[in-house]
Amino acid sequence: MMRPSEISGWSQGYVEVYNSTFFGNTGSEIVLENNATPAARVKITDSIVSDAGTCGAAASKEGGTTLEFVNSRVCDGAAGTPVVLRAPSSSWTGTPADAFTPVDAAITQCYRPVPRGGQGAAQAATPR
Repeated sequence: MMRPSEISGWSQGYVEVYNSTFFGNTGSEIVLENNATPAARVKITDSIVSDAGTCGAAASKEGGTTLEFVNSRVCDGAAGTPVVLRAPSSSWTGTPADAFTPVDAAITQCYRPVPRGGQGAAQAATPR
C-alpha cells in the first residue's frame, strides 16, 4: 500500500474518490491538468485534504478542469484549519495502522485502516 501522503495517479475524464486522505504533499495536495479530452473532472467525498501546518492551496487546477468536494474536510488557504492526524509520516509503511486517522474522533471523513460503521470487510472494500 502506498502512504496516503504519496498517493498519486493519472486519469482522464471523470473520477470519484471516497474515504481518502490527501495530506502534507509538496505544493498542492491535488493537481488537476487539462492535457486530454475530456478534461479532468474529480469528485472527492468523505475525505480529508490537509497540510500538516499552515494551510496552503489544497488544489492546483488548470482551466477546464472541475474539482468538487462533498462532505470533506479541506484545509485551503492561510485561513484554513489543518486536520490533526495521529502519527502522519512521509516514511509510513503501515504501522501504526491508524497513523492517518484524525485525532478528533468527531471527524469521520478520511482513510481508515478498519471497516466503518459495522460494515464487513468485504463490504468496506467494495468500490462505490
